[in-house]
Amino acid sequence: MARESGFAGHPTVVVDRDEPQGKVLWVNERARRLRVLPGRRYAESLSLAPGLRAGVVDAGEIESGVAGVHAVLVRFSPSVEPISGSPGVFLVDATGLGGLFASFEDWAVQVTTALRELHLLGVVVVGFRRFDVRAIARDRGRQRRILADRDAERRASDRVRLDRLDVSPRLRDALGRLGVHTVGDLRRLPPGGLMERFGADAHRLHQDALGIEGGAALQPRIDLPPAGYRYDRDPEDPRLDTEGIVFLIGQGLESVCAELARRGEALVAVEMRIPIDGVAPWGARVEPAEPTLDVGHLHQLARLRLERVELPGEPEGVELTAEGVRASRTQLSLFVEAPKRDPVAAGRALARVRADLGDDSVGRFVLRAGHLPEARSRFVPTLQFEPPQPRAEARRCLVRRLLSRPVPVPGRRTGPDGWMPLGLEAGPAKAVRGPYVVSGGWWVREQVREYHFVELRRGDVLWMFYDRVRGRWFLQGAVE
Repeated sequence: MARESGFAGHPTVVVDRDEPQGKVLWVNERARRLRVLPGRRYAESLSLAPGLRAGVVDAGEIESGVAGVHAVLVRFSPSVEPISGSPGVFLVDATGLGGLFASFEDWAVQVTTALRELHLLGVVVVGFRRFDVRAIARDRGRQRRILADRDAERRASDRVRLDRLDVSPRLRDALGRLGVHTVGDLRRLPPGGLMERFGADAHRLHQDALGIEGGAALQPRIDLPPAGYRYDRDPEDPRLDTEGIVFLIGQGLESVCAELARRGEALVAVEMRIPIDGVAPWGARVEPAEPTLDVGHLHQLARLRLERVELPGEPEGVELTAEGVRASRTQLSLFVEAPKRDPVAAGRALARVRADLGDDSVGRFVLRAGHLPEARSRFVPTLQFEPPQPRAEARRCLVRRLLSRPVPVPGRRTGPDGWMPLGLEAGPAKAVRGPYVVSGGWWVREQVREYHFVELRRGDVLWMFYDRVRGRWFLQGAVE
């Protein structure tokens, strides 16, 4: 705890609240040697270590610290993932940096040196498996470890005690009563019965320790600039009045909400700034009751705020800066929901298309037998369309929308390396489920496809396949 200089050299813990019943969240090495562990109460820990020092670190300080370390690490790799629930632990993709650093040892030395400039002591482990490198980094030992191969990594992680990992105190103590104290002990447990006896957390921990991580890819944190909008009045344009400002704010809200929706976020607040000729700009903050992408509601709030204000001079433009948080699927679907359609007008429009391009230009797709997904439907010309008849479903139905032809995806995915199949804007893959293999076609042209459902951090669910014959990835469609 850098802010408490008097804690240096003493057993120290971080607690969730400054009370005897406060729970210990983190301990330093001096406290650990006195058998003080995370999960214990502060009063109990004080009885084990009479000279114990304790402090509370709020969420803002933690987030600020994580952001500071992240800013340092991205200088050494573009793919840095702060581990959720484990402040201070980061996964960094160090592959492909051979041309910039003499060796992994040189890379690790430069990382720890940069952290030391922030008065932070960092431990860098270069290895292969997510679980193992995290476990070894938590163990007391050398500041830098470069693991030569997977066997050396496995042996080193086997020796790490479970009380150094982010294991719930209840599960840690329950396993301890069975004599399971290290990662190696955990790996030797038979998988059968773990779920029934200790629950899902124990089963997941055991799977991770065995290296069955479900294809989890590194999910780098991407700090995007705030969504914003700006309009500067040209000197030849008419003067802006209140109605003109309100109109421009409406345009700006549509722009920032669209940008937030692309990021998978909803608006929690928007800062309005109106430059005034000759005086200081006027500013106000508008906050809806809950995160939203409802442009009409936000526009109404902005109008109400402006109607009560008399600007001290002539407005020179409008600036908006939006704050967003992760949006739910419902919020995103409501934002992009199409307006109600007029079936009569649609019929007239389709009739014009047929008259211009021919009867075969308008139709619908019907299912048919086929080997590959793109061959399992065909286009049938249709003169009349029945209006949709929604059916009451016991559960929400997902729709798989197919592209007319699979689209090649640039680059390759060879492992959990922060794969971004749709580019930086859509963000990295959060989970990859599969493969579901489709093979055949040897009588014409052999096809071997490994289909996967790829969930992006933004919320998209892509349907993709890896073509073994051509050795590259293709986008087949998406799930909505």
